[in-house]
Amino acid sequence: SSLMDIKVPLYNVLNFLLTGFVFIGCLLLMHPDIVRNFIMSEYYNRITAMSETVLLLCVISIAYEIGFVLNRTGSVIVEPILKKTKIVPFNDDYALYNRKAEEFSIMSVLSREYALSRTSVLLFFALSIIAMISCKWNLMIAFAACVLVFALSCRKHASKIVELMGEK
Repeated sequence: SSLMDIKVPLYNVLNFLLTGFVFIGCLLLMHPDIVRNFIMSEYYNRITAMSETVLLLCVISIAYEIGFVLNRTGSVIVEPILKKTKIVPFNDDYALYNRKAEEFSIMSVLSREYALSRTSVLLFFALSIIAMISCKWNLMIAFAACVLVFALSCRKHASKIVELMGEK
């Protein structure tokens, strides 16, 4: 198998990119002066068409990496917390999961939605903390509400997965 055979699923690219862009966008919402100062700076005036493309590629790469880090951190930190606090039911029998996934095609969709919700819990928790540190109380409340919504979404998707795994 060659290196060219490796394929990154479109789902992952979109998931990571969108998560990263939401994070960056919310930071800019909290601190619009950063953008304004950049646009008014001499650096912005020096950007040529070629370097605008490079800048865009850098922003896309940074957004992807932020999304990727949030996704993996959600997996190793948020998921164990959700399981330990019993917020989500969980069945670690992956062999059973794989058998049931062949039987119920919806399992892969539920699993992806669960992972996206788990990543969003961490995304909005981090944004909530940043908003609190920045004394942006309305945004902190909005982000905290998103944490709750996505935690409930995790619970819903995990419950359905565990339920389907119990089906004969």
